[in-house]
Amino acid sequence: MNTFSFLTYIRYSAKSIPDLKYFPRLLIYILASIAMLPFHWIELLVYGRRIKNHKLEHPPVIILGHWRSGTTYLQRLLCAHSHTAYLTQYESLLPLGTRIHGFLFRPIMKLVFSVFKVQHPAHQIPMTVDFPSEEDIALISAGFPYSAMWGHIYSRDAIPFFEKYLIFKNGSKEQKVFFRYYSYLANRIAFFNKGKHLVLKTPANTTRIKELIQLYPDAKFIYISRDKEEVYHSTIKLLQNNKIHWLQTMSREKMDEVFDYGYKHTLEEYERTKSLIPPANLIELSMKEQIESPVTVLKKLYPFLNWNITEEQKDDLSRFLRKNHRKK
Repeated sequence: MNTFSFLTYIRYSAKSIPDLKYFPRLLIYILASIAMLPFHWIELLVYGRRIKNHKLEHPPVIILGHWRSGTTYLQRLLCAHSHTAYLTQYESLLPLGTRIHGFLFRPIMKLVFSVFKVQHPAHQIPMTVDFPSEEDIALISAGFPYSAMWGHIYSRDAIPFFEKYLIFKNGSKEQKVFFRYYSYLANRIAFFNKGKHLVLKTPANTTRIKELIQLYPDAKFIYISRDKEEVYHSTIKLLQNNKIHWLQTMSREKMDEVFDYGYKHTLEEYERTKSLIPPANLIELSMKEQIESPVTVLKKLYPFLNWNITEEQKDDLSRFLRKNHRKK
């Protein structure tokens, strides 16, 4: 992970100057990055070698699909199984040194979410510190410079970010740095949740199959699709709600441009590279069948994933469905 994560914000802000009204937010980003560094160094000193050398006990489960295709609901559905490990909201927002600073900052974040009744910007449900999150959020928070998702923050350069970083060239510097960051992040989740099944989810991974297969040749992949028109309207809503992260205002025209480019190239790259996945390790679902019958979907997925389910886990799943499932 990046030892000086704040430098990425400084470099990008120098090239693509934030709107004046967002300078206080930029300062918060930089200060938060600097505040994490001592904890990150301690974590590296205490756990770094063991995390780096950790071998996953089970093949990871990797959820693929374009943004707003139902990947988060599927992630939450799978993570209702008590033997799963995943990236939490707390870990994604403050990813450097999480194991060390959790005792200090996690209760504060939990209190802030509760007192101010913070809503998840993408899903408009109460935010919790343990809400399943996306690896690209953590990568950006850790200063990883080669994610297309920087285009959601620096919107004037959104398309150049997508053009450069949505798909990595084989052997490129960007690909090599991704290997290093992503494997450390995944290993850390698995290391501190020994024995559990690792569930990974970030829509950007839909264009990274060639990288993920190199890292995890035995991984189980689940791809979820949704009607393009529905994805479009939901993505525009997501981009509008993402204004809490902006350093530059994103116009509606820019949102349309980002969607058109991202949707086309994401689905094309998925179709081009999915053959790299052994057929027995890939299953494709639709958001429609997931929403209409999540239990049927799980009955299909559990054997595919070689997961067992105890009576206690059935109770956990039933509670999740009662609380979260609505037919659409």
